[in-house]
Amino acid sequence: MIVGMQSMSKKQYEDFLVELFFDWAKTKLSIGEKLHFKSPDDKNSLKLFNAFCRKSESSFSLDNEEIKYFLINGFRVIPVLHSDDSPGYTENYISYLRDHVSSQMGDFKNSILLIIHNSSLDTLNNSSKDLTLAGNIWNTKAIYVALLGFINESSFKDHEISKHLLNHQFELICADGATMFGFEELFNAVQDGNIEFNELGYLNDSALESWSECNINQIEKRLNENKRLKEDIEYIIEQFPTEYVEKLVDLDFSEKFIEKFFSNDDLESWKKTLDFGECQQEREKNSVDLIEFFELNPYEVKKYHRTKGATSQKSSSASRDHHLILEVAPNQTFINFDVVFIKGQLSEDEIKTSNKFKKLFNFRVNNRSNKKTVISLETEFDGTPKYLNFEIKRSKPKECFKFRVLLIPENIFPVSSFEDKFLIVPNKELIILETDQSEFTFDSSISTTYTLSECGESIDTNEFGAVDFDKLLNTEEQVNFILKRNEHTLAFEIQGILSVSSLNLPLIFNSESYQDFFDDQVFGVYNAKNSRISFSGREYRTKNEYKKLLELEIELVSQKVLSTNTIRGAEILIDDLATAYPVLSMAYTQLYGYLKDKNTTLSLVSWGTEFRSLVNRVVTEYVELIHAIPTERMLSHESKTLVNLGFCELDGVEYITPFHPLNLSYFLNLINECLNDSTGSFKTLHGTTLRRLSAEGLIPFNWHVEHDFSYSQAVIEHPMWIQVIPQKQTQLNYIRPLVRQKTTEFVEAFKILFNQGERDTLLINSIHNGHNQELFLGLVGFVQKLKPQDVPNIHVNLYDDELTTTYFDVVADAVSQMQLKQLCKLSLLDNSVDQIADLIRRRITYSKFEINEEANFEYAHLTFIRNNTPVEVANVDLKAEKTGIACNGLLAGETSYNQQSTYFTTAGLKGIQCDKPVLQIVQRYSALSHAAWKNQNFYESNGLALKVSNKLQQLLDRAYEDSLWTVIIDPKVTLDFFKTQQDVVLIHYSDNYTNSAHYDAITVTKRRDLYDQILSQGQAGRIDEFNAFNGEWLLKMLTLPEKDRREKKSIIAAYKYINSLLYKSDITWVPLSVAEMIRVSGNIGLKMSESDFSTYCQGKKYGVISDDVVFVGFKDQQMYLLPLEVKVGQKQRHDKGILQAQKLKRYLETCLFGRQDLMGHIYRGLFIRQIMMQVEKYQLYQTYPENYFDRLLQNREWWLGGDYQIADIQNYPKGFVLAFVESDTFFQEKFGLENDILVIKLPGACQNRFISTPLKVLLEETDSKHLFNIPDLYILNGDTIYSQIDLSDSSVIDDEQHVVFEDLDQGSTLKEEHQQNLFDSSTEVEQPEATEILRMPIPQISIYDGPLRVHFGENAITHEQLYWEPTNTAKFMNTNTGIIGTMGTGKTQFTKSLITQLMQNQDSNVNSAPIGMLIFDYKSDYVDDEFVEINSVKRHKLYKLPYNPLSLFGDTPMLPVHTARGFSDTMAKAFGLGVKQQATLRKIVLDAYEKAGINKADSSTWHLPAPTIKDVWNLFEATEPSIDSLYAALESLNELEIFELDNNQCSSLYDLLDGVLVVELAGYPPQVQNLVVALTLDLFYSQMQKKGKPQVQGDYRQITKMILVDEADNFMSQDFPSLRKVLKEGREYGVGMVLSTQDITHFKTGENNYSAYILTWVIHRVAQISNGDIKAIFNIDDKSEQEHLMETIRKLDKHYSLYIDGHKKLVKMKDKAFWELCQQLQVS
Repeated sequence: MIVGMQSMSKKQYEDFLVELFFDWAKTKLSIGEKLHFKSPDDKNSLKLFNAFCRKSESSFSLDNEEIKYFLINGFRVIPVLHSDDSPGYTENYISYLRDHVSSQMGDFKNSILLIIHNSSLDTLNNSSKDLTLAGNIWNTKAIYVALLGFINESSFKDHEISKHLLNHQFELICADGATMFGFEELFNAVQDGNIEFNELGYLNDSALESWSECNINQIEKRLNENKRLKEDIEYIIEQFPTEYVEKLVDLDFSEKFIEKFFSNDDLESWKKTLDFGECQQEREKNSVDLIEFFELNPYEVKKYHRTKGATSQKSSSASRDHHLILEVAPNQTFINFDVVFIKGQLSEDEIKTSNKFKKLFNFRVNNRSNKKTVISLETEFDGTPKYLNFEIKRSKPKECFKFRVLLIPENIFPVSSFEDKFLIVPNKELIILETDQSEFTFDSSISTTYTLSECGESIDTNEFGAVDFDKLLNTEEQVNFILKRNEHTLAFEIQGILSVSSLNLPLIFNSESYQDFFDDQVFGVYNAKNSRISFSGREYRTKNEYKKLLELEIELVSQKVLSTNTIRGAEILIDDLATAYPVLSMAYTQLYGYLKDKNTTLSLVSWGTEFRSLVNRVVTEYVELIHAIPTERMLSHESKTLVNLGFCELDGVEYITPFHPLNLSYFLNLINECLNDSTGSFKTLHGTTLRRLSAEGLIPFNWHVEHDFSYSQAVIEHPMWIQVIPQKQTQLNYIRPLVRQKTTEFVEAFKILFNQGERDTLLINSIHNGHNQELFLGLVGFVQKLKPQDVPNIHVNLYDDELTTTYFDVVADAVSQMQLKQLCKLSLLDNSVDQIADLIRRRITYSKFEINEEANFEYAHLTFIRNNTPVEVANVDLKAEKTGIACNGLLAGETSYNQQSTYFTTAGLKGIQCDKPVLQIVQRYSALSHAAWKNQNFYESNGLALKVSNKLQQLLDRAYEDSLWTVIIDPKVTLDFFKTQQDVVLIHYSDNYTNSAHYDAITVTKRRDLYDQILSQGQAGRIDEFNAFNGEWLLKMLTLPEKDRREKKSIIAAYKYINSLLYKSDITWVPLSVAEMIRVSGNIGLKMSESDFSTYCQGKKYGVISDDVVFVGFKDQQMYLLPLEVKVGQKQRHDKGILQAQKLKRYLETCLFGRQDLMGHIYRGLFIRQIMMQVEKYQLYQTYPENYFDRLLQNREWWLGGDYQIADIQNYPKGFVLAFVESDTFFQEKFGLENDILVIKLPGACQNRFISTPLKVLLEETDSKHLFNIPDLYILNGDTIYSQIDLSDSSVIDDEQHVVFEDLDQGSTLKEEHQQNLFDSSTEVEQPEATEILRMPIPQISIYDGPLRVHFGENAITHEQLYWEPTNTAKFMNTNTGIIGTMGTGKTQFTKSLITQLMQNQDSNVNSAPIGMLIFDYKSDYVDDEFVEINSVKRHKLYKLPYNPLSLFGDTPMLPVHTARGFSDTMAKAFGLGVKQQATLRKIVLDAYEKAGINKADSSTWHLPAPTIKDVWNLFEATEPSIDSLYAALESLNELEIFELDNNQCSSLYDLLDGVLVVELAGYPPQVQNLVVALTLDLFYSQMQKKGKPQVQGDYRQITKMILVDEADNFMSQDFPSLRKVLKEGREYGVGMVLSTQDITHFKTGENNYSAYILTWVIHRVAQISNGDIKAIFNIDDKSEQEHLMETIRKLDKHYSLYIDGHKKLVKMKDKAFWELCQQLQVS
């Protein structure tokens, strides 16, 4: 990049920051303000402080300390640094300075404090303005904008790219949460207006500079790739400074390229010289059109071939490093072998070999075609081991190959013993053995072992079968030895490897070797001696979990056994079938023979063509045979053999073996599906989904010989083996994590009961949990998770039908600490294990009880109850029973339904086409089992279903009563069982521990009140809708912070709103909680990210992705997906939400359900299973109108097949963003289409209606009016047309693969400080006595109990009634009110309503005190008959007003002088008098007092009648004055006789105000109007002070007088002091003012800002309004919010206003108009 001319001296970054501060501060500072900037880096703080000091030219002294400051707009800004070292000050000293600044005295007058600190002291942080917050100058965004300005001013043409770089860096800095100093590098780069890539952590990119008109996403993508490559190279250079060449080769750089840019002497310069574009070209060149190694063909020679790296690591150089051992027959002297390459040609000069080997072999290159090359090699062999070495060297790293070859005489050395662990080193003529063991067995037929005592020893293979080198491993750096056989020797060196990885079984579940799974030549071999599996030239450990099963499988093959001796009967050998079933016997013989020949077994085999045909023969023959068995009679002995084959017993456990026809047919079906999928998507399936692929669910339970029935359970580590679990022995392995989690959640939810550690006791009832081992271990897990001091005492009451020994007894009897630790299954490696064992011994206690019909259970916080109601069997015809089969038999599981209070579980085939062998076996197998094992006649209607009776009910009823939460384990019933009990709330259900459609655990509570309350206004039905949507949320609502609760509620409101838009269409819609589907499945055993559909499982790391709602629609054969992203908060821009919705839709379509491959098929089936569970929940809670889902359910089986397509609705949005905007300034709903996503913005309050109204009711009102006037085109109605989706473009997703999942696990770990407490009882509960806990008070919603209030109107959106409470100081600190609005907006109607209600309701005043109301009426608005009559108005025109402005009130010294001064000031303001005229007037007034006998210094004379205006005029006239403005002023007062001339007729203004007094000002000149108001207010103010303070009761202060100045604009502009005084001090005296005006600007004059004294505002439509006005009244800085408010105010209808209450809360209001009030008063 061309670098601009550097300026002579570079500006320092901190000076730039100071300049920014100065520019900002010119308009933003106010006196006495404290500003602060918190920097975690002391060096940066010092630099910034010094930069300020350079600007500070002045200083003053405080206690001998020099205080520097600089001036901005006349303010003294004092910068201080918080630091322990000079020039910094301590926190205390800064606080001392802060107090001085607050005082504004002396040197600190007009001062402002600027603190630069790194302190967490509240006194520094809370009492000062943070300069890094949005809107302030050192906010990261502000710095970014300033830097952008720098670039824009530069003269460089390429600054567009600089902006993108800047933007990219800005996002990274924000993501790191850095302060403004994070931009320092950027600043230095930007200074010359030109950014160097390498200065910002990128590689230079000259190509990018020339990109002109370019998509931002492309630039972003390129910058991301650049950054990633730079980081990869940096890592290699730093971590592998000596081996960097071969590591860089793996990044696809050729050695030539590496040589050019990197050298050992200088490992830094590449950062400046390397260009990203060049790198990409080099890498691309090196990764396209590559020649590939195809095969090695030795002629008539046995070969052992492996690569150094696993073949799965295709791109690594180790996978191109080939090692070959050839065993040569004695008579062969010339050896030929071919190395074959495809996809290109090689030339002879590309084959390199060192001089040492050149003479040892000849080669020729034969280019058979453009795409195929064969290198033929020839070498002599004389019978002694011979090493060869050659390489293919080309410029592209991926076309470089190494070949190391060893020739040895055949049958001399035991190569097969090390074929999976050798590497050949021709230069040293030795073999490396890669092993993690300390013994090497080379001949298992010889039992003697040679112990190596020193390196290099020779071992005779005729005498020894193994070598032990354990001793040398610890002492020698290199362990080597020689194997000797007769005259031949081979040298070996041991190379330790960290650990051998293990294989998954069956082999086809190792997806990295997927490409080999259809090749008969690829298979694994088990070595029993060291329990290793050899596969594809590598060695693998066997997992303990499947080792015995694998060995048993091998034994079955070698002994030709089909079934071992089990309770079903004697052993069945293949030969036993020969007579009755010769074809089946032959098929099994060939299958076993194939495995035996290859020394392999079923789970280690690849399913090549030959093997598949062998399996197919077995399966098809078996299907024919079982379908030929006649019904309605007993089975023959031979037929029973058919049913019994494929069973084994091992260690007392029964299994269905991999050779059972059910297993063979299932896996054959799976392999055929894989072959049909040309994309090979199976290899990308995640483990979560792989684990579902087994035959277990096809027959999830079956009849049993000894017991009624048994369950099937695939062995997790080896799902070809299915465990047969007799009904009475089922041990649920998920009880332990369930108990741990539920206990943890309970303690979290009811934190207040458990905050004192061992002083608290957690009470648990365990009912019917048998031995209780899993429950006990779950509690151990709970204890382990807590800090020792937080572990409460735990008392467990164990209940069962009879007293038996439990695990609790076993633990209690433990004699040693060691035994206790073992029983608690504590890891002995953990340091804290002794402490935990100790806690368990001390804190866990238990009691045992027999369950007794009469006696109640003990009170408990938490009850774990297992449904031990006997499961009974039912005989059914599977073809007629509901099915759980999906994806043509690949996914299967049972399903449940309820019939007359009996709960059935079936694995039927209703609606399923049984056209595959696997399903044809299922069709008859269960009924055949019944005939074989129960010795009954064979009927197809004797398939097995399970049923559970309703006996659980009585037991639960008792358990509920005595417990806060009841967890039912293995409920065996469907959710509707619990739903029928009205007072019980389901707070959590989990359904993902198993593949079944059952729930594994259900948590319920009788404390419905708690949950109703959390879900807000205690509306019942709401809980059901909550639960139907997401089974986890209710449980979490107790512990979630308020913000998250709000979010959850708004999602419910949003899905009901969108549902209303879609409901009337011909598509059946099912809303799904994405949180439950993609991320979580609400279970314990799985981590948050392990749902089949989570993006984590898909290997996609999206950035933001919607996790709220997806609407899934079904019609004909199409499925529709409409995502809904919900936002709640103050933001009004939702670009991120739009992106989230788009990504979710794209992800679901391209990664999951739209894929036309096996994986897509499986996901489509899994998804419908989830949809069906969701539909059942909606039906259970009756969320939707009856029969709504019928159309979907009629085709249930077809949908489960997964053969549907996904589509879009023509001409309709592709998704929704619904934002509930909780901003006081947002009142108007908005709808807009952005990028095909419909963005709906509704005022926050709108959600209440949707939360509280049942969905069924909402769906009856789907017109635009009920949906906040949404345009009709967004409301679907009737027929819809679908359009195909283009699935080829997955760019939306792949762009961001590197972005990490946002808030993936947000719900699972709650921060301590967010925990909300439900109870407001004190935390000092002494002992946790049951009754105490149960009756904890729950806060009630307070009921209104009648202080004085005025009905202002109603919230225009929520219709909530709005009241003004002028006496309530908790809500309104003062009663001053501003009413604004132009003519005709309803302003006067509102004001008259306010006054009328005050007068009507004055009985509600504190002590029922009467209220005096003084109205200055400029336009005769308050003298109409109706108003006068209702309020008994006293009217006074400006003639002989019955009060004297010169009367004296109060006891202030020299009171007459003050009064005279006040009178002359007011006259001067009204008539514009000069100083001299004012003095004259003042003297005349004082003379008038004297003439009336009033002595200014003698208060005893002040009660005498005061002089009137007439008296003052007479004195004035006697001075023969000239005619000037003073003359005019006094003359008009006297001539018009505005005030009463006769003192005896005057009374106190305060006494006059005993109702409504209207002073009518209309018709007089403005000067006179304003003078009368001003003089009256002067008088009022002095009388108010004399009267003293009103009564106060608690939060309520009495109102005594109210003053209304109508059309106050003209009056306010005069700045009469009395107005400000009454506004400011009135509240103390129970006085409030209402100022009504046409414009907001009138409240601010040159001298006064009256709006500062007004708390309540009612703003009607105003024509002229500015940003400044909005800021003043609404206190809003954000420009866009200001604009939005101005727009709103300009468009307000008549009788509509914006109401701001005492807490600055803003509401759009429909006024309560005076005429409405009159109608009401008449009616009442």
